[in-house]
Amino acid sequence: MAAPKPTILLISLAHGSWFDNMYFTLLNSLADKATIKRVKTAASTLTFLATATPAAIIVTDAGGCPRPFAQTPVMAAVKDYLVERGGTVVFGCDFGGSIRPSDMNALWTTYFDLPWKFGDYLRTTVHLREDVAERLVSEAAAETGEGEGEGWEKEQAFKVTRLLPMYSQKAVFLKGVDEGDALYKPTADSVVESMVFAATAVGTEQVPVAWKTVGKGKVARSEVLNARTLDTYDYIVVGSGPGGGPLSARLAIAGYSVLLVEAGDDQGDNVHYQVPALHAESSEEPSMRWNYYVNHYADLERQKKDSKMTWRTPSGDVFVGPNPVSGTGEPPAGSEPLGILYPRAGTLGGCSSHNALITIYPHESDWNGIASLTGDASWAAERMRKYFVKAERSKYLPNGVVGHGFSGWLTTMVTDLTLVVQDFKLLSLVIAAGTAMGKNILLGAITTVTGLAEVLLRDINVDSPSRDAAEGLYQIPLAMNDYHRNGAREFILDTATAKNSDGTRRYHLDVLLNTLATKIRFDTSVTPPKAIGIEFISGQSLYRADPRSSSSAAGTPGTVNASREVIISAGTFNTPQLLKLSGIGPRQELESHNITVLSDLPGVGANLQDHYETSLGGKADSDFVLTKPCTFLHSSPDPCYEQWKNNAVSKGVYGSNGLAIGIVKRSSAAESDPDLFIAGAPAFFTGYYQGYSNVSLADKKHWVWIVLKAHSRNNAGTVTLRSSDARDTPLINFNSFDTGITSNGADQVDLQALYEGMQFSRKIFGDLIPLDGAFAEVWPGSDTASEAQMKEFIKKEAWGHHACCTAKIGGEGDAMAVLDARFRVKGVKGLRVVDASVFPRIPGFYVAVPVYMVAEKAAEVIVEDAGLE
Repeated sequence: MAAPKPTILLISLAHGSWFDNMYFTLLNSLADKATIKRVKTAASTLTFLATATPAAIIVTDAGGCPRPFAQTPVMAAVKDYLVERGGTVVFGCDFGGSIRPSDMNALWTTYFDLPWKFGDYLRTTVHLREDVAERLVSEAAAETGEGEGEGWEKEQAFKVTRLLPMYSQKAVFLKGVDEGDALYKPTADSVVESMVFAATAVGTEQVPVAWKTVGKGKVARSEVLNARTLDTYDYIVVGSGPGGGPLSARLAIAGYSVLLVEAGDDQGDNVHYQVPALHAESSEEPSMRWNYYVNHYADLERQKKDSKMTWRTPSGDVFVGPNPVSGTGEPPAGSEPLGILYPRAGTLGGCSSHNALITIYPHESDWNGIASLTGDASWAAERMRKYFVKAERSKYLPNGVVGHGFSGWLTTMVTDLTLVVQDFKLLSLVIAAGTAMGKNILLGAITTVTGLAEVLLRDINVDSPSRDAAEGLYQIPLAMNDYHRNGAREFILDTATAKNSDGTRRYHLDVLLNTLATKIRFDTSVTPPKAIGIEFISGQSLYRADPRSSSSAAGTPGTVNASREVIISAGTFNTPQLLKLSGIGPRQELESHNITVLSDLPGVGANLQDHYETSLGGKADSDFVLTKPCTFLHSSPDPCYEQWKNNAVSKGVYGSNGLAIGIVKRSSAAESDPDLFIAGAPAFFTGYYQGYSNVSLADKKHWVWIVLKAHSRNNAGTVTLRSSDARDTPLINFNSFDTGITSNGADQVDLQALYEGMQFSRKIFGDLIPLDGAFAEVWPGSDTASEAQMKEFIKKEAWGHHACCTAKIGGEGDAMAVLDARFRVKGVKGLRVVDASVFPRIPGFYVAVPVYMVAEKAAEVIVEDAGLE
């Protein structure tokens, strides 16, 4: 028996207007997919809602929307529908300028007694397919007698105004739609998708557009993005990255109601998100990039020696230079120094949406160090491995390998080695790297996949006592599923969309996008103060790290409460900023911004750390075979993208992050574990600056060795408030090398390790047997010959992108500790931090896996504490 059709209720308070008839005509064109019920009075509305559950309600009115709100009995029924049944309501208005946003706000709160969620109303252009537009215009004009006099023309879009479906369970956010796009697209299982509108703002307001898909078909994951209500939740999690994303999912799975708040939108359908090889482009993707500018040195004259130094020109443009790689000279006169670009991601999934997908387990010493500091044995390495096992879904190892997971949410794969054996230039580099590491490699053996696998030790994440001390060449495990990026975003959406067998919602995880948390709310009538919720502003591109924020309005304020706890997972820069704006941090700094101090914690924003990284690049006379046809979507067609998209058997080079080899090595400065990770890639990457992704891949002749110093000793970095405006970025100063920690020669030890890594990279080029041409060093170049010259180059050019440790865990006697061993913020109740900020010392080689493990541990701890309550 066929499934019953969904019902759409049209409440025609504007009965007879062209606007109401436009909706009615449009809905009737879908009558084979949905039952359309049209009512005109409050009594008929109440009668219908008492006996039926429509999939969506549309309310129309012709006078700027005051009358629907004046129909109190109707609105009471609609409120019940919204709150109790979780449906979608669309308000359609023939806008005549008769109502202001402030009036709409008052009407909403008066008749709904609910927070105003997005605030403004939109003047919207409805783009319809030409044949549909022609039919609707003629039918509406014939029925109502309106038409040419109202400015209707065959190919002119309809000008209307509507409100967002403010309490939609299933809504999708649009970046905007170009003029003429065909948006009337009913399908066999979707009946409301036909009413997609491209938003144009009233004034300068930029507000996302949303709609709900109804019907029996599968709802796309990207549509489940909007919290149904702003009722009280058990837990509020701020930030959807590697900390907050998995944590929010785990708490929901444990049976709690969770609101996940994310300042960006969802870019899961963006090809720069999906394709592993486009991770560099993803960090410069306008729809997801957050550009911070940081200082490595407080002395501007010294900072200016970095080729990545960035300026704001008098015309408002961004200028990088002098930069010999991109070919720029001095900045224009009058330019304002910004600092060094530090890319972050303002999107669902946080920085797991733009990182290089590298999935490397940290050292046991990282966990044992926290256990020792806190006296909490649950942090011991032998007890932390289970969180990696819980998260991982390995696809590169046989099931059952000890220390790995095979049913988690984080799918891991390795690069297809058949790619490597196809390119003799790449093979020559692998052989040279092995030779430099003391391996005797026979060319005949390495030209097969089996032989290559024997050279590249298979599992860098092996669970063995000797793992941390081992040096060698490795394939790098990557966070991808079927050669598509996967990470926190997928776990969030898998949880939010999960259904029971009867089709009902399985977990209560709501995700509120385009929402910037501005302050943590506290109940100060108790001692110590207890976190009870957050304040926020809703709107797109509100945070000023987003280059689009200059055109963004102030956003619409709101609040939401948590009955149990608020958890901050906003990242190393934003977590201390939000804590300070909320009265938690160093007293002197907070009072200088007129912020009331709730908990005087000098460690908030201190202890900033990063891995130092540098690179050494060479150039060949001919292209790499593997990447020669690739345009990295800078031009079309792109054969490499077409293979990744359409070839079901072999995804090609785009099914990799481009880092073909990883080398683990111990420097003479290492305390115990190997402290250098050297990655090789066919690119000309010299660090982060605007346009770096284009420059890095401008030709196919370059190769770069990227040297990373693990367990760096400098913890002198700071994150401080620029102002008390939550939209402002903070001031970020790393105080690198000799301007940071110098006791016991700490700065010189780190510098020595990096120097040895750079010299080792030179040795690889020197040991290369040119199977397909040799490489000439072009960065830093042969002019940087002596040890002193190389070390000076490193101090000028080193960068990082693993910032951490600004709200560290510590023991009772540590005055700089912000958190206890259970992630609780000291001096208050009901507030925790779960992200890269929590580490006392920077972990491992890459921080993504440690943060994922912290999220899994935090979820277990929080659920355990909730049970004790």
